[in-house]
This record gives sequence, C-alpha cells and structure tokens, in this order.
Amino acid sequence: MTVVNGRIKTITGEGLTGVLKVSSDTPIRDESGSVIAIRVEPVELECPDGEFTIELIPSPSTYRFTYSKIDYTPLYWSNNGTQRYYGATHEFEGDIYAGAEHTGNDEKLFVTQDVSETTVLPEFRAVVPNRPHVNFSDLAPTGIVANNQDTSLITLALLITTRPEYLDPIAAKVAEIMQD
Repeated sequence: MTVVNGRIKTITGEGLTGVLKVSSDTPIRDESGSVIAIRVEPVELECPDGEFTIELIPSPSTYRFTYSKIDYTPLYWSNNGTQRYYGATHEFEGDIYAGAEHTGNDEKLFVTQDVSETTVLPEFRAVVPNRPHVNFSDLAPTGIVANNQDTSLITLALLITTRPEYLDPIAAKVAEIMQD
C-alpha cells in the first residue's frame, strides 16, 4: 500500500475543509497485470482543515481524484419547526432563541443545517507509485480523459519519458531484459 498525504489550502494558506473523492477507471492491476482489487463507487474521505491521509494500492492503473469544499449553513425554524425564521438569534443555556437578547419570553428555534458542496479541485487522473509514502501534490496528472484518447496517448508518452518515477522502473526492466 502507498500512503498518500495531503492538505488542500486556500490562496492564503488556510486549510480548506472538504471531501476527497478517489476512484479507479478500471479494476486495479498489479505490475504483472493481474486484477487485485475492484472498486466501483468512489471512496469519500472527509478532510477537516483540508488534511488527509489515504492508503491506496500502487498500480499502473489510474485513479481519479477530486476535491470539494463543504459549507454548512445553519437554518432556523420557528413555530415548532414549521416556518423558516430569518431574524436575529441568540444563544441561551445551549439553545437558540429568536431575537437579539434573551428576555425570557423568546421563542425557542429549531436548528438544521444546509450542506453545500463546491468542487474546488476538478477531477484529474494520476498513477499511484509503488512507494511507502507520496505527497498528494507530487501525484502527476496523466491528462487522460475518456473522450480524448489521442491526446491522452501523447500525454501518457510524454509522462512516461519525462518523469523519473515512471522512466526509472521502465529503464530498469529494459536493462534486466537486456542482461538475459
């Protein structure tokens, strides 16, 4: 397994709470081509303050990654939870009440949360290398997309021939074959 560590930050360097989604386009294969794992639905990992650690099977197959920001907005309800309340609120003894200050005759409000998800890191595909640890920022996007196969093949060829983490294992395998 390869441990992938990362932290998604805003442009000011603050962690961005959200959800990392990871899935694979195909069954995960080992170096010999044998299927070693099948995962249909994406793994969703909550990332408080943008930090995450996830263990993935290293594979020449690509993984899809995306990151979404999660916002929680409190919604206040009056009239026994039947009417939305938009006015001033205050807290008293752990409960939320209507009005700016507690008078003793204030209506207790019911609180729910509206959850919204905004994609902040568009989907990209990357190969997870066979190493004990890798930083998320070091994963090299392959550029492969299903509807762009010709460009994807060119991108893949450039990736294999210019990135040491892909080129070195290939060069070692070629050297091994040449010795035999």
